[in-house]
Amino acid sequence: MARLSPAVIAKLGRNETVHLGTLIKICSALRCEISDVVEIRPRGNKYMANFTKNAIRSTFIHLLEEKPLNQITIKMIVEECGINRNSFYYHYQDLPALIEDIMQDNADKIINENPTIDSLETAAHAAIDFASSNRKAILHIYNSVNREIFERYLWQICDYVVRSYGSTILKSKNITESDLELLTLFYKSECFGIVIAWLNAKMEPDAHAQIQRFCFLHHGLIDEMIERSVIQKSD
Repeated sequence: MARLSPAVIAKLGRNETVHLGTLIKICSALRCEISDVVEIRPRGNKYMANFTKNAIRSTFIHLLEEKPLNQITIKMIVEECGINRNSFYYHYQDLPALIEDIMQDNADKIINENPTIDSLETAAHAAIDFASSNRKAILHIYNSVNREIFERYLWQICDYVVRSYGSTILKSKNITESDLELLTLFYKSECFGIVIAWLNAKMEPDAHAQIQRFCFLHHGLIDEMIERSVIQKSD
């Protein structure tokens, strides 16, 4: 009824913070007041601080969906949230600090949601899924002067998923530690490079289809690398 996106519906289902505009859409569709759909239960200063922090993050992401990063100011965020500037600075030093917090949170979420990686294809898909969420917001960050923040956390994700794969697959192959590090760097760079190329193409290509095709063409290469390492180790 409110024509909400699947991503917003998912946030509501997980009891995550949503933008005030979302609540207004819901109230308009149901013809009711916000008090009919929202209840705030104070749990002390810590609860209110977390509530304010989540509201700042949610509002910032919402604004990023609408406009480039260089057009967003702290004044716009606090006015949209209905808080004062001191409340913003209590949580964040500036906008780059806010971006870094959001990127770290998303990186941690991906790592927690993927406790084991059973293939390099899974690793690449995980990185693509990370970039696909909040597409416009991600592109606006990536195309800004804060690109290095995004790339740093994408590299962290690629490092995790490849090392997770290595711990379950590569280490069982009895290869040397130095070769294990080289293979990890190689596949981590592959995963990172695929995502960056996709971002540079404004996320237009079907990245998942490309990954599946690449992994099909790539099949067997890692086994040859492992075999050479095992032979060298035995020698």
